[in-house]
Amino acid sequence: MKIINEEKLRPVITSKQVMIENKPITNVIYDEDGDWLCFHAYTINEEDAYIVSIEQIIEHDKTLLSLPDLIEGEKAKRSNVNDSWEKY
Repeated sequence: MKIINEEKLRPVITSKQVMIENKPITNVIYDEDGDWLCFHAYTINEEDAYIVSIEQIIEHDKTLLSLPDLIEGEKAKRSNVNDSWEKY
């Protein structure tokens, strides 16, 4: 599944670090339930969690459009915003 092919209003779990502190998204998880998680670090504290829409997260970081096709349970990462996404 490509993130761009999702319903625009589908929720995405992200973090304060991404949305408020403007840190780059470096880890994306398309979990077993079909939920998208987009973080700067691999884990976050529960109090730092934000829920936004697919449309909002893509508007915030257009590089998500270059994510590889992921199936449920797969993840993608990059070291920094200039690197390509890699599945793992």
